[in-house]
This record gives sequence, structure tokens and C-alpha cells, in this order.
Amino acid sequence: MKITLAKALKLKNRFASKVGEVNRNIQSYNSVVEGQERPVDVSALMLKREKIVDALVGLKTSISGANTPIQSTIYLLAEIKGDLTFLRGLDTSSGTQVNTARWGGEDKVLTKTSILDFATVQGLVEQAEADIDANQDKLDKHNHTVEIEIDDDVVKLLRG
Repeated sequence: MKITLAKALKLKNRFASKVGEVNRNIQSYNSVVEGQERPVDVSALMLKREKIVDALVGLKTSISGANTPIQSTIYLLAEIKGDLTFLRGLDTSSGTQVNTARWGGEDKVLTKTSILDFATVQGLVEQAEADIDANQDKLDKHNHTVEIEIDDDVVKLLRG
């Protein structure tokens, strides 16, 4: 069946979550106190885990292939988001500040200067936010229009 990349990305997240759930059950019940009932079939879960991981790898591979035409936008978006985090953490303070001493020490007066002032950094933040929005819109359009083929059995793995 054909599904959009948007749906495939949601499915990928569900598969990743399912792998985590199966992993926890295997880890929790692989070794139990002798005589205690084992609530799950660990051997069957290992087989199920293998099928889910195989399906997840196939799905990720299909998504990656379908994203080839827009890969530069995906990388650019990640870098702009990193820039935004950097800019928001940038100290733009200038002027005199008093650092109050503790336990009877002397206060320190510091004079700070910055190369990039608040208004400049705020302008860069606003531009980065606008760039993120534009690139995210492009990516969203791609994800909602491009389709990939997946096997019906793959989806059934999430139900069982």
C-alpha cells in the first residue's frame, strides 16, 4: 500500500516505540525466580523484535530514499535550529554590573561590552525563525505529497 511520508514518519515512531516496549518485556522477564510464572513468551518476543526491527530498518530506508530530493532542506533546517539555540544563549549585556560579594567579601564592579548588541541578535533570531518556518513549510509539503510503498504486513506488526 502507498502512504505519505508524513504517515510513514508517524509509523516509524510507532515502530521505535514498539521496539522499546518489546525490549523492556524481554529484559524484565528473561530471567525470573525459579517457580515464578513468566507472563510473556520471551522466545516469541525475540522473534517479534527481529521482525519489528527489520520492518523499521526497511521503513527508514524507504523514507531516506524518498527524502533524497529534499535532504539539503532537512540538513539546513537542523543547522538553523542550532543557530537559533546559539543566538538565544548569547550574552548581549553591556555596561557596569556589580557582583555582590558573599560572606563579607568585597563587591566587584564589572564593565562589560558586547560586539553583538541585543537588537542585532534579536534581528538574527527573528530571521532564523522566519527561515525555519519557510523551510519547515517546504518539508511539510514534501512529507504530505510524496508517497512510499509499504507492505500491508508491516502495519500488522504494530497491532500484534
